[in-house]
Amino acid sequence: MKNFSKSAVFLVLAAVCLSIAADGFVFWKGASLKEQNEAFEQEASLLQEQLQDSKERRQNTKTTNLMKLGPFIQTVEDYLAEPAEPGRVTAFVALDGDRLNQMNAMYGYDRMTGVIKDFAAFLRESFPDKQNDIICNVGDGSDEFYFLLKNRNSQEAVVQEMNALLEKWRLRAAGQAEIPVKFTFSAGITFVPGNGADFSSLYKKSDQALYKAKQNGRDQCQVE
Repeated sequence: MKNFSKSAVFLVLAAVCLSIAADGFVFWKGASLKEQNEAFEQEASLLQEQLQDSKERRQNTKTTNLMKLGPFIQTVEDYLAEPAEPGRVTAFVALDGDRLNQMNAMYGYDRMTGVIKDFAAFLRESFPDKQNDIICNVGDGSDEFYFLLKNRNSQEAVVQEMNALLEKWRLRAAGQAEIPVKFTFSAGITFVPGNGADFSSLYKKSDQALYKAKQNGRDQCQVE
């Protein structure tokens, strides 16, 4: 009977030890899986960022880091193919530097390119919403830009936004000795829906408005 009791106690202790070990293994395995999942999620997030960065490098210009013309045209066409959001306004804007040839002659190509880079950085700061603010540099390092500004409240709000942009640049340029104060921009605006069902139509309308801005004295925006 005494021997039986010792064996029973031993078996009970062994069972308890095995249970504790099993629980410990399950806990360790669970913690290990959690760590693995967290590591996997971090790697997936990093990969997604790298893919997005690679996509932007393919789509964007080297000098100004703004969208190239080809991807921009496709973005506009894709947007126009979708139903318009009721009560919202989208603007197509053509923006062009004033008297670029004079600036090139006075300050040289390198300095002119530096100012355009600064202006491109200024645009990225001014329009940080990559979903609704699409900006294109027509030629890499040129002073020509197209905008697709989505989901605005009204046409009047867009005009105010563009006037504020030109004024903000005017003040910024005046406050920096390395930027010629005379380097201003003119803008032509047209709207979706109503003024075009494709990129070509919007481009022509905005270009007509841009021509009006140039003819009226430059450094302003006009609407077509």
